Amino acid sequence: MMGARALEGEEEFMALARVGSRPTLDANGFIGGFTGKGAKTVIPATATAKVSMRLVPDQDWKVILASFAKHVKKLTTPGVEIKVEVLGSAPPVTCPVDNQAAQVLRAAYQQAFGKETALIRVGGSVPVAVDFQEALGAPLLISGIAQADSAIHSPNEHFVIDNYHRGIETVIRLICGLAEA
Repeated sequence: MMGARALEGEEEFMALARVGSRPTLDANGFIGGFTGKGAKTVIPATATAKVSMRLVPDQDWKVILASFAKHVKKLTTPGVEIKVEVLGSAPPVTCPVDNQAAQVLRAAYQQAFGKETALIRVGGSVPVAVDFQEALGAPLLISGIAQADSAIHSPNEHFVIDNYHRGIETVIRLICGLAEA
């Protein structure tokens, strides 16, 4: 569980969609001023904020970046210089589930885990995915076997060993299934 006291976002979308597949703007780091223990009224000469955004299909990161920079500058105090710097970017991509490769993957999961797969659209950062999709002209398959509480990319990330073994079995079944298809 994430431990949030409230779930924000677009109320017309279910919580699962808001968490995993809707556009986001996340502040994930701030540096500036006095950061040690105790109170200080130091006004910093420089400060940094790191943000990340999840884009969805039909959003162009360059257009979004320009809108973000314009909005930040509009909110800026007079006399303060703002610089928006891109540390990385990738266009949004989705993986259709109505193609033969996706059906073979679902069958491989069903055989390895003994259950039907749940098709859940989630966001993530796999910048090379679009490159693969464009270069190969083949359907893109991205899937996972982690549990909802595995704290992916956090200091206490964990993974169930049984899922690791079943994941290997799934990949073997996928490769065999694609060969047969």
